[in-house]
Amino acid sequence: HTIVCGFGRMGVRVAEELQQLDQPFVVIDENSSRVEQAQRAGMLAMVGNATDEDTLLAAGINHARGLATLLPDDAANAFICVTARDLADTVEIVSRAENHSAQKKLIRCGANHVVMAATIGAMRATQLLVRPTASAVLESYGLSHGISEELSAIGLSLEELELSGSSPLVGKPLGDIQVRGNRGFLIVGVKRGDDPIQMNPSGSLILKAKDTVIVVGHQDDITALCLAHKVQRHEMLYRGVKV
Repeated sequence: HTIVCGFGRMGVRVAEELQQLDQPFVVIDENSSRVEQAQRAGMLAMVGNATDEDTLLAAGINHARGLATLLPDDAANAFICVTARDLADTVEIVSRAENHSAQKKLIRCGANHVVMAATIGAMRATQLLVRPTASAVLESYGLSHGISEELSAIGLSLEELELSGSSPLVGKPLGDIQVRGNRGFLIVGVKRGDDPIQMNPSGSLILKAKDTVIVVGHQDDITALCLAHKVQRHEMLYRGVKV
């Protein structure tokens, strides 16, 4: 079986996937209401702190096939990796990481694999966007709610950002878009007037006023992008509500 540590946004999605694949698993979370949520969904779940040896032993770490620690806290995930690896030499450990700098540390703490939520979300968005059906949705100048919900589940969002006439990016290459000196998001397309959307555009593309840049990333990074480069979000409907 697999032990899923954390039943937050990412943990919920992993547990749902395991459930759909009919794979045995147990959820551990310190929040009793989240545990009850998992149990109502027909999942085996227990209240506990996954950094604690007794909790992992109660979850069957000694005979578990894998463990996924999916907390939005790199330090907590590192502690869980250390504890799990000390108890089970052969268990396959997958850890979530929020920061690139934590990846090597988590490996040293015992993780076999480290996944960056933002990176996976960006890749998933790109895959969906380049499909004909998703492209058709974008050609009609709307965002797929299915894509938005998938990204929202792991703390990301897909947004359309329009360059104002006063934006310092007008006349500059697309590659100049940055947040705090580093890209905190992925640019997946550029919409210009009635032209077809340019998917996976080149960084050398020269931007014009009224261009719409389609990006995926964390809300904070997208907000910083808007403030730094004078771009504005388009109003979108999400479940009938403007966001």
